[in-house]
Amino acid sequence: MLQRDHEAEVRVSTALRSAGAAAVLGADFGKEFIFPILKDLVLDPNTIQRIELAAVLMDTCAPLGKANTLEAVFPTLVSLLEGGEENNNVRLCMIKKLSDLIDVVGTKGVDGVEPNGIVALVSCLSHDKNWRVRHCVLELLPKMAACMDEAEFTTEFAGQEAGWATDNVALMRSDWINTVAKVARDVEGYGGPWLSKHVVPVLEMRKADKSYQQRSVLLYGASTLAPLLGEEELQTKLCPHILEMCDDKVPNLRIDAVKACKGVALRVGADWRNKLVAKLNDKTTDEDPDVAFFANQSLEAIGS
Repeated sequence: MLQRDHEAEVRVSTALRSAGAAAVLGADFGKEFIFPILKDLVLDPNTIQRIELAAVLMDTCAPLGKANTLEAVFPTLVSLLEGGEENNNVRLCMIKKLSDLIDVVGTKGVDGVEPNGIVALVSCLSHDKNWRVRHCVLELLPKMAACMDEAEFTTEFAGQEAGWATDNVALMRSDWINTVAKVARDVEGYGGPWLSKHVVPVLEMRKADKSYQQRSVLLYGASTLAPLLGEEELQTKLCPHILEMCDDKVPNLRIDAVKACKGVALRVGADWRNKLVAKLNDKTTDEDPDVAFFANQSLEAIGS
């Protein structure tokens, strides 16, 4: 009766308790009597508190269980997340709860063999035109890495084809580096060798980019990933580019380059450390005062 009350506020207030009611009354009852009402409210663009209701929709997955979620809830999520929903705040709310959904359904169907659509959905969202959506998906990648085959994950989300390193939003590019570092550090089966095979080549390709902002991805990547990479790899594949960029005509890139020297200098052999220190000493008299400032700062950090 409360679910279908003539007052919208009553219907919404009741729906906001859907997940709790389903947890108490059982998965089958939740699927048959509770979820349909909640679904109609979330899909109605005139419903008040749609963002909160979208969160509750995601929260019903756990009490409904894997089979009911894939049959009843998942199709609604796909319709909303893949462009059918104009309110990006509703979409963002749901994407932020995809991690909990994955805990319930994984990436395979009820049979445990066929894909259930989660990977395809996340892959689609990773190319969404809204950068906030792409960023939410980026934060989800460690979870995806943990529940996917390494080769499949790399193909879908970590190679050059994924486009993270060349995204037109600076935060996306830098957080991609932070994310792959987290995957390598925290997810079993990845580590430094995975970075060497799939991420370092993407960094090396940035050297040829016309945009200095995208070339800077190589610098931030080298500095951030240095603790996870081998000494020889840093010296042969990344350090030469860092030295070259220290003399780039763009002051902002020179700043990023002298900062990168600090990140890698203590992770390489004595010969390369001396090369980096010599370059930093040279940059302390750079014509740009900011370059000189950060060169001095890097020298102090290396010497400490």
